Amino acid sequence: MAAVGVILGFVLLEVSSVFLPAIAITALAPVYYAVDRRLSKEMLIGPCLMAYIFHLFGYAIGPVGQILSSGHLAFPTTAYEGGFVAAQWGAVLGLLTFPLTYWLFFRIAHRNPALKVTREIDLRQFVRFTTILAVFVIAILTFGFVSGAGNRLGGLGDVSILFASIYAAFQYTHQIVFFFLGYLAAKRGGIWPLVWTIAFAFYTLFFFLDGGRGVVAMAGLLSATGWVAGGMATKKVLLAVALGTIIFIPFAGVVNLYRNTNSGYVSSLNERWSAFEQSMSDYSSDIETGGQSVPNVFFQRTTTWYVDRVFVFVPSVIPFAGFETLENVIYVYTPKVINPDRPEIAEGDDLAIRYKAAAPGTTGSYMAAVGEGYRRFGWIGIPLWYGVLGAYFGTAAGIAWSKRNSLKWVAFFVFVTISASEAMISTVLWSCYVLLWVFPKYFLLFMILDWISLKLSPSRLSRTPGGVTIVPRVWISAMKMK
Repeated sequence: MAAVGVILGFVLLEVSSVFLPAIAITALAPVYYAVDRRLSKEMLIGPCLMAYIFHLFGYAIGPVGQILSSGHLAFPTTAYEGGFVAAQWGAVLGLLTFPLTYWLFFRIAHRNPALKVTREIDLRQFVRFTTILAVFVIAILTFGFVSGAGNRLGGLGDVSILFASIYAAFQYTHQIVFFFLGYLAAKRGGIWPLVWTIAFAFYTLFFFLDGGRGVVAMAGLLSATGWVAGGMATKKVLLAVALGTIIFIPFAGVVNLYRNTNSGYVSSLNERWSAFEQSMSDYSSDIETGGQSVPNVFFQRTTTWYVDRVFVFVPSVIPFAGFETLENVIYVYTPKVINPDRPEIAEGDDLAIRYKAAAPGTTGSYMAAVGEGYRRFGWIGIPLWYGVLGAYFGTAAGIAWSKRNSLKWVAFFVFVTISASEAMISTVLWSCYVLLWVFPKYFLLFMILDWISLKLSPSRLSRTPGGVTIVPRVWISAMKMK
């Protein structure tokens, strides 16, 4: 496939130089699919494939779609096609490195005899854990909307650091819960498919009316992963994902228009609904008059931003960064609510301003991992950095997968899968923060929720020399018959 991709890329080279590396990136899809299916075959998408999907959109589907639909690359600032093509080849180099270290460290962690599961999951405990997690998620979303910390269109800029920190502390949980709801819908049936449908419908409406799209797409992917883990046929799930994507793309354009037009001007539900209806009408009018292409906004938003400038300006204008800012790792355990003046751990905005990709004072930017590796150590920095990313995602995923019969580890594996979506935009400093603070914080939360779910059914606990084992009653009956 890689060979065919390169040949096809040369054929299309006359259209744009973006095509050749884009097809090389696309040709790597079977590698990433095979890695996840071999290492965590019960899951539709694991951390390795999740990392690849975002690279695929950012460096292949997005830019190629832009050129085919509008004839050029569009960024918020001037686009340097030559720099972007160099970044694409950097992505090829990184994507060749990532699965090697991911596979190696996953297998090392998974084969460690000290990481053996000590209990089996009772399906009723699964229901209890999912219910507790759902209640926690509802509380977080309610707090975020009322306080303004999770209210993007209604007053996000007026929120205190304390409220913003509380809301952001466990914001991934409202996506993780859809894996568990999807699993129960496929595994247990009954009322659970209806529960998932209602939950996903309200979740989609809530975030669409708040200008959010990515969280809805992630919740859909995790739902599909839960369906496969619960026993639904993979081909049926992939068909559902394809149909969902077709529906999602035009809505992504509507939400983008809605957010850009109404940010800071709508607060009540009625105002938001009216504004959303108006955005749908305006978007449809633009399409009919040729002012908008249905997929155009989608392709622009998925294309990796700013990384082209790194390859244009480094090292001719801006020198290699080397180990710059890594001394700020000591601030990982210093929350902004305690020290508001601490150096910024999320460097995306500062780096975008440095490379003149954003105006001073603006927010919402990121630095691509390809650009991070290159700006620090040149071309050799890209495989080095992707090798490190593969190692730490592979280790975390391997440990969690080896203990997947414990609910806190199932939840943690899903969390690692979500986190891998950010591999494409991971800087060294931010990755240290995730590894040293975010990973332990989420695992502690899942451990507490798992403990609560166990406490709610003490009659199902039995002591064994290896620890606490939860054994399904049907197994106990079978053992008594023997």
